[in-house]
Amino acid sequence: MAEPSREPAHGLRNWRLRAKVALVVVVPTVAALFLAGLHVVDAFENSAVYERAGQRIDLDRTIAATTDTVQDEREAMSVWIAGGRADRGQLDARIQRSGEAVSALRDAAEDVADLHDDATSALYQQAMTRLGSLDSLRDAARAPGFSDLAVQTSYTAVVTALIVVADQFGADVANRGMQHRHDALTFLADIKEFSAQQNTYLHTAALHGAFEPAELRQLVTAEANLLAAMDRFNSVATSRAQTDYATRVSGDVVARRFEIQHLALMRAKAGIPLDLDPATVAQLCSATIDLIRGFEQYLFDDAAGYAEGLIDAEYRALVVTSAIILAALLVTLGLTYLVARSLVRPLRALRDHALAVEGELPGSVEEIMRARDPAEVAGRAVEPVPVHTTEEIGQVARAFDVVHRCALEMAAEQASLRERVNGIFANLSRRSNGIVERQLDIIDQSETSEQDPDYLAGLFELDHLTTRLRRNAESLLVLSGAGLASSSPKPVAVEEITGAAVSEAEQYARIEIGPIPLVAVRGHVASDLVHLLAELLDNATDFSEPGTKVGIQPVVTRHQSLAVQIADHGIGMSADQLEEANLRLADPPGLDVSVTKRMGLYVVARLAKRHGIDVRLHPNESRNGDTAGIVARIVVPAGLLAPLPASQETPAPRPVERHQPGVSSIPPVRRRRAGARGSGPVR
Repeated sequence: MAEPSREPAHGLRNWRLRAKVALVVVVPTVAALFLAGLHVVDAFENSAVYERAGQRIDLDRTIAATTDTVQDEREAMSVWIAGGRADRGQLDARIQRSGEAVSALRDAAEDVADLHDDATSALYQQAMTRLGSLDSLRDAARAPGFSDLAVQTSYTAVVTALIVVADQFGADVANRGMQHRHDALTFLADIKEFSAQQNTYLHTAALHGAFEPAELRQLVTAEANLLAAMDRFNSVATSRAQTDYATRVSGDVVARRFEIQHLALMRAKAGIPLDLDPATVAQLCSATIDLIRGFEQYLFDDAAGYAEGLIDAEYRALVVTSAIILAALLVTLGLTYLVARSLVRPLRALRDHALAVEGELPGSVEEIMRARDPAEVAGRAVEPVPVHTTEEIGQVARAFDVVHRCALEMAAEQASLRERVNGIFANLSRRSNGIVERQLDIIDQSETSEQDPDYLAGLFELDHLTTRLRRNAESLLVLSGAGLASSSPKPVAVEEITGAAVSEAEQYARIEIGPIPLVAVRGHVASDLVHLLAELLDNATDFSEPGTKVGIQPVVTRHQSLAVQIADHGIGMSADQLEEANLRLADPPGLDVSVTKRMGLYVVARLAKRHGIDVRLHPNESRNGDTAGIVARIVVPAGLLAPLPASQETPAPRPVERHQPGVSSIPPVRRRRAGARGSGPVR
């Protein structure tokens, strides 16, 4: 490689990066002036946005005060009707307060217009129309046939219209703190409204001595809505606001208020009289709603102060930025250009080369992993960065070359190591298979000549364990990337595959097999599919209670593929664990330490990917909706299936251990030369 040309030692390209940056800092450019102007305009625009946000907070405070009076009037009107329309003293006082609050809200029409928000203006007009209908509602409530439930429904519509106006907030407010404070006030308004609704239902029910069916339903609905509003409030409110709410809206009064409501619901469901003191209910409800309203005012003050702080911060930043800009304009543009160019050119070359390496590195690594001589491919894959300076950027370029070279060399070493490890796995597997074959032949001969039932049962158990040991050896072959030695030249019936997989499971007696479709699997897939199913069956029995059953059900889908479902009722897996397991099943990772912890999962994934079989894990939900255990669904594509030979279309009857329709158990017979649960449980 030719010697790179070098700049003079004192050339600008060889200056230290610190000197270049220091020079650039004291020499502002015309672009800085332009950006500064944009910053000034943006600061003024942000200030205007925050001022409108403060105006919205003030409007929301006025709406909240009006909402409070309407809620109080709703409760007073309902109590007056429930009490027989006798004493109107408290009701008239509440009506007077509502009128004053409505007048104050009507006077805020100009403030709404200043917001220049058509949506807010339209909702405000709708709310004022609703408030104007209160007079006719009050007159209608005097009629004997007008129920307190109808009053509650009518007043709730008015309150909802007010809350909708307060829900609006400027779309131009990008500050998340401001948005979260407004959202917290919105959800607190919902909390206040659902609490006020419950107060009204409890108060009227205390006067009646029982709930009307509709009132009981609405009380339960309001309670559910209150819990949902609390969750939404906690999701947006600051930690301090959440703590303050828990501190302020608490105490014996609040606890007694919710105890009375819980007691009333229990008595109503039991069909017994409520036996509540109306005066006590009124006092507790009023005290609770007052605590919520007090906390609402605290949040209004906090939001207003936060908006003022944002405005002050914008103006302070504007003053500081303007001063810096004016100072920076004292130096020349030419020097800035020269220094910037001396920085940009080598950085751009370094960046372009780094991006090129980023795009080419995966392909280079893949080529190295496939090459016969990985070291030779890694050596010719490195091209130096075309930056030949001696300052910091040049040093970074040389360091990048070293890193690039080391990465490719490590890939070459990994490829060689993987090849050696795969060879070791394959060699160990074949050695073990040979020994196991001899052991199985000896066991077969002993089983044939043995007459003692007890000793024969022991031989059967040893036969089963040896068969499972064979599957361990086959798992090593899978890990090495080699295929299983055994395959059938002809299609194999799904019944035989299922039976072979069940017979290889350690706890085969716990496995129940559903009706098996008359279909076969191509011979080159059969052995791998038996191994795959056996791994999943062992996993299902290992992670479920000994007294429970594990079901396996093969069916042919409407797409003519074979779907096998293995369901257990064990300890199950969390959502995160299921997601991680399904990702590994869909795309098995490279063999590393993390894979060895769940080797069974890796073996299943390798076998499934080899033939394009889809394997996914799902929660096993019981009939009542509870989740208990895991369901493994294995889908064999239609291209891997074959018609069942004519001689096997009518399968021979199988022994059934349990008298359950459509479910049978297969005794432990060795259907193929395959072994047990590979390298550990899937989970």
